[in-house]
Amino acid sequence: MTFLLGSLIGIVDENYQRLTPGRTTDFWDWVLDSIGVLLAVAFMNFITKRKL
Repeated sequence: MTFLLGSLIGIVDENYQRLTPGRTTDFWDWVLDSIGVLLAVAFMNFITKRKL
């Protein structure tokens, strides 16, 4: 669920950038945003599930 929400925010951000002068919308930027969210979710799962 966190990944889907993070990807959705990335799509909204890319579309918002179209309306901002000097900014462009890029599919690959959204892909990299989504990969960043996926890595963050995986890292947090690793940290919270490990035994201390």
